[in-house]
Amino acid sequence: MARAIVLACILGLGGCAVGPNFTRPTAPPAARYTGDMPRGEDASASDTAQHIALGREIEGNWWALFRSDAIDQLVKQAVEHNRSLAASKATLAQAQELALAQAGSRYPQVDLTAGVGRQQYGRELVGNFPNAAPFTYFAVGPTVSYTLDYTGGVARGVEQQYALTEVERHQLDAAYLTVTGQAVMQTLAIASARAQIATVETILAQDRDNLRLVQTAFDNGSVAREDVVSAQSQIAARTLQGRAMRCRWCSAEYRPVSFLPMSIWPKSRCRSRCR
Repeated sequence: MARAIVLACILGLGGCAVGPNFTRPTAPPAARYTGDMPRGEDASASDTAQHIALGREIEGNWWALFRSDAIDQLVKQAVEHNRSLAASKATLAQAQELALAQAGSRYPQVDLTAGVGRQQYGRELVGNFPNAAPFTYFAVGPTVSYTLDYTGGVARGVEQQYALTEVERHQLDAAYLTVTGQAVMQTLAIASARAQIATVETILAQDRDNLRLVQTAFDNGSVAREDVVSAQSQIAARTLQGRAMRCRWCSAEYRPVSFLPMSIWPKSRCRSRCR
């Protein structure tokens, strides 16, 4: 009977193990997110043409592939001064320290206590003997404790904390990619706006030359007044187009953005640049 009770207790404790042994899930069979193969994944694409290289790891400083000093400088400032990125790094460091502290619960805990005090024995202890004088005592002693993880709860807690650390690491990677991507997109938007403004200014200069020619022809009586008005309206429309592009350039270059603090971003001068 006693053996049966002991065996039942052992089986009961074994059945109280917390949770199963987790295994990494298998990768999905899909090779891409789209049903059809995108043109960039075509294996016949040459090395000089832009294409997607599946399976290759992207470099940490992927923006350096643009070979642009402006992009490198802005990304460097964004990474150094972005508060969200700094908060993600601090959260990851906190999760790592918590994981180490949780892992320590699997080992024996050794502690050392010490104390000092004053004490005097009363009549209840010494009886009819003369009262003893007060004295100072010192107490020093180690303590050792160990949690027997017979149900696996401590081990599961450690696994959980390390899993949370892995989540925070991926959160940091996502924040890093977001900040650097925003910085690169902002730089490209500024460069695109500048190129469009230069193109409009070139066309506007040609329109002004055309207006002078039409005005000369009108003075000589070879064209009608409508031709002059048409050339003038074309210049006016082109001027408004250039002003709108300057405003977009100003908005891209001088407005504070989320990945840089306002202290290092140039102050807005959109009002003067949009005139």
